[in-house]
Amino acid sequence: MVVRPSGPDEPEIGGDGTDAGPGRLVERAVEDLDALEARISELDDPIDMLGGLGIVSFATVIILGVGGRLSLRQEQLSLSMAEVAPHVDFRHLSRSIIRFTLLIEAAGALRTAEADRAVVAAHDAPVEPQMLAYYDSVGVVARDTLRPFDAGRDGSLLGDGAGGLVLETEASAAARGAPLLGEFLGGGAATEAEGLLPIRDDGEGPAAAMRAALDAAGLRPADVGMVVAHANGTRNSDASEAAAIYAVFGDGAPPVTGFKWAFGHLIAASGMLDCVLALEALRTRTVPGIATLREIDPQLPRIPVSSKTQTPRSDIALVVARGFGGTNAALLLRAAPAA
Repeated sequence: MVVRPSGPDEPEIGGDGTDAGPGRLVERAVEDLDALEARISELDDPIDMLGGLGIVSFATVIILGVGGRLSLRQEQLSLSMAEVAPHVDFRHLSRSIIRFTLLIEAAGALRTAEADRAVVAAHDAPVEPQMLAYYDSVGVVARDTLRPFDAGRDGSLLGDGAGGLVLETEASAAARGAPLLGEFLGGGAATEAEGLLPIRDDGEGPAAAMRAALDAAGLRPADVGMVVAHANGTRNSDASEAAAIYAVFGDGAPPVTGFKWAFGHLIAASGMLDCVLALEALRTRTVPGIATLREIDPQLPRIPVSSKTQTPRSDIALVVARGFGGTNAALLLRAAPAA
């Protein structure tokens, strides 16, 4: 996925929705990856590398400086000329969106010419007794199934999964003849600061993140072809997210969908996988329906969500991620034409 250079005055959006300063090179963002630096020089295959560490949850951005080499065809990673970056403290962000915001950070590094290529990956395996007990204790586990925006929705379900993207400059991709899946257009983040669990009913947090992403990309709401909502199936989150979508788009919202109903909430990996699926949806001109949606909650603002397949109205997707502590992030992707 390509990232184009930014203008001289374009700010980066930080995890709290403020100007984050110059683009930063990020090698790792969570304590789970403390062993990565020691092992990365010993292994050529990044898949073996991550599996060998026995990591349950991770988020990483490996930034390759100008001259760094990455060959996905051979699955070999070379850091011979890579710039090793300082750690960035993302501990104030929820585990659910920390990986999502790393895409924004990586794109910032490429746009300010601090790097020409980045690998962004996330994985989580939260289906274990302690995690399930915690989520159940705060009342967010579904008793039936995950039904985003449904009148009978009663919570979320957890799932295991992973996703990853390669971000690089257009020049870097052309130089190595890499096929392009899409383009990163812009991203933003905002915090509601209501506490660990409470969120605003009016959806101002996710709405602010969506507007920040649109501003960063220089786009209007009418330019967006589809929205991939966080859509975790909980009463409050879905309601406030629907309010946010309506606040940004009004009656002119594009097709809205979500993917968690199909495989559960992947927590750390959910936003990353949503981005991968959003690009594929755009490339195939298909907005998947939410199959578990039986009756749209009449109490929600009117948004174009459906159990049926819809068609994106453009080649741009707005992807939304949310987390505990009132954290919200959104980014915009444009799909490359399907081959």
